[in-house]
Amino acid sequence: MALQPCRECGETISTETATCPHCGVQRPAALTQRRSGPNATAIALFFAAFSVAGLFWVIADTSTPPDPNVPSQEEASFTMREYQIYRSVVDSPMSVGDDATMRSTAEDYEITTAEVRATVDRVQAILFENGWFGRPNSEIRHASDWKP
Repeated sequence: MALQPCRECGETISTETATCPHCGVQRPAALTQRRSGPNATAIALFFAAFSVAGLFWVIADTSTPPDPNVPSQEEASFTMREYQIYRSVVDSPMSVGDDATMRSTAEDYEITTAEVRATVDRVQAILFENGWFGRPNSEIRHASDWKP
């Protein structure tokens, strides 16, 4: 038998009482409302705030102008030759210095060392931006002129 205040007069009564002995109201404990605790309210407010913050993040993310340093969809490709130049530099032994690797690759492809560096940087940026890093046989499939 639990005690609870009467819904009409507020006096303490038994929850099993059919009539309040103080004011005479029928079922004095039946209509009392159970309140949600502060934890339920705090959780609801947290999720509401999190949802609103997520909505602002999505809106802000879609309204951001494109980064000029990231290649566009049309520019986000490379040729087989560019990929082979990239691989020639990347696959060179670590014991060979960068300058020697650049000179050797430039001689093999009959281009300048500056063009080798620019090609390597461009292909590497495209692979990185698109998440295409992997084994050479999977990376090369992204070349614009690759044919199986």
